[in-house]
Amino acid sequence: MNMEEEIQDNWTRVRSGMTWVKIPSAVSKVVSALRYTGYRRDNPEEDKKKYLAALSEECIEAGMKYLKEHENYIISKRTKKYGYGEEHVICKKPNMMYEKPKHWSNNYKGRAATLYGYQMKIPLEEWTRIVAEHWEGRQVIRDENSRAEQQQTLHKAIQNVEREEQGLRSCIGAEEIAQGAIGTFDDYRCGSSNSSHGHFSWALSYNTKFITTGSEEYDLVTQEYVTHPRGQLLPFDEAYEVRSIERMCKGITLPDLVTRVEELTTRYVEARRTYHAHSVVWYQVMTNIYNVMQAVCQQYIGDEEE
Repeated sequence: MNMEEEIQDNWTRVRSGMTWVKIPSAVSKVVSALRYTGYRRDNPEEDKKKYLAALSEECIEAGMKYLKEHENYIISKRTKKYGYGEEHVICKKPNMMYEKPKHWSNNYKGRAATLYGYQMKIPLEEWTRIVAEHWEGRQVIRDENSRAEQQQTLHKAIQNVEREEQGLRSCIGAEEIAQGAIGTFDDYRCGSSNSSHGHFSWALSYNTKFITTGSEEYDLVTQEYVTHPRGQLLPFDEAYEVRSIERMCKGITLPDLVTRVEELTTRYVEARRTYHAHSVVWYQVMTNIYNVMQAVCQQYIGDEEE
């Protein structure tokens, strides 16, 4: 592009000397929404309106006000410091932009290449139209967004409950627990190795959900770290289990989905109650075995101390 063309369109194109500043947070959110290009190539503006609808009215108004005041400025984006994510920036000077390389061997390098690749004049007329159309259908879009978010939350909760129910298949009864203990100890007696779970397989984890290990654990309901004495059988607390599933389903308010949550709560509490019953059996059998082993081992420990 020659100097005459630069003067005619009132834009100065340079090879270097561009200086950039980070744009305000509210503006960045609006620009991210308006520059969004997703999978809906047939109607990308619908995606832009969807992301705009997720922003507050104050954010959009502040963002558009800033863009109108900087209509003759170039915006771009660059990698944040230390390489974590990207941020939108604006040139400090109006009517200035990177020139197009005259030959492939003269391409920009490093950060300049990124800034050149993403630089754009603010399409204020187009963006103003999209924002205006978004205002007209904003509530419908927000309702659709809300339903999609709540459905996603419910889907994750359903997956969690299904995992709890499927895990019950790995639980074992008193006889299998006793056989597993004997089998595992017999391997040790004969000098044989086995997996860390011994003869119990996954039952070691699923049968002991309500038996404490003595380690510090994070409680998702109270959002605190708690430590219980080692080897305790915790009581079943239905109210706690209800709060647990409620936390998974937090934010679900649509009536038809709330009904699903109520059904899910019943399934979850019942699964947890069954786990507790299996923990009781495990605790009783293994405590009896442990007490006998401790009594026998204490004889040898006592002899060594003497």
